[in-house]
Amino acid sequence: MFTTPKISRRTRALRLLGIAGVAVTLGACNDFLTAKNPGAIDGDRLGDSTYINLLVNGVIGEFQPMLNNVTLWSAKFSDETRNHHVFSEEIDFDTRRIAPENGTYSFFVYGPMQRTRFLGDSVAARLKLILPDSSGLSLRIARSLALGAYAYVLLGEQVCGVPYNLGPTLVSDSSFARAVVRYTEARTIATAFLATLTGAPPTAPTTTTADSLISFANVGIARANLGMGNWAAAEAAAALVANTTFDWRAYYSQNSGRE
Repeated sequence: MFTTPKISRRTRALRLLGIAGVAVTLGACNDFLTAKNPGAIDGDRLGDSTYINLLVNGVIGEFQPMLNNVTLWSAKFSDETRNHHVFSEEIDFDTRRIAPENGTYSFFVYGPMQRTRFLGDSVAARLKLILPDSSGLSLRIARSLALGAYAYVLLGEQVCGVPYNLGPTLVSDSSFARAVVRYTEARTIATAFLATLTGAPPTAPTTTTADSLISFANVGIARANLGMGNWAAAEAAAALVANTTFDWRAYYSQNSGRE
């Protein structure tokens, strides 16, 4: 004959606490993959005018390392530089067999080009809504458009077919054409900005920046038209660069490529 052992009040209480703990744990599983970054800015706050400089610096910060990496890996692809790396993905650059799954290309070249052109478009659109002058007479808008346009040119030169914003794959001429549209708008904005300085003593840095953006846009329009085979349009845009010594420099810090 067997008898059921008696359970003490203390044991019964511990069991109830255990069951309650399991229930709480299972309930928390709904938020298991939720992560909060206290240093991040909520998307809804990107329309705040206090973030204008941060937004523009974001485009510049993405453009800087992108330009460096595209230049480096393009030189390896064309044998302008010698590649002594032993990783198979990097050897593929020398043999010109770069498949979409090549991690080096996707991480250092293709991804940064796409992010730069996206940020250029996104920030320019946001600034047009944030800034008091809705016509966009701001060098910050022009800069964002111009840097983004440069990424479109590089995508047209680097990739035979490119999808944009989950759309269909487009041929290189479509990338070049998009670049021309953005460069043209950047040039228009910078030119209009200079016109607002007429009759007032403009500061040298502001005038120089506007002039540089206009020349940068004209060079970009010329380069994009060369990519499309529009020789006359390329020559006409290049002829608008009055300063024959013009150059646009990307500055780097040994601390970080984004500085």
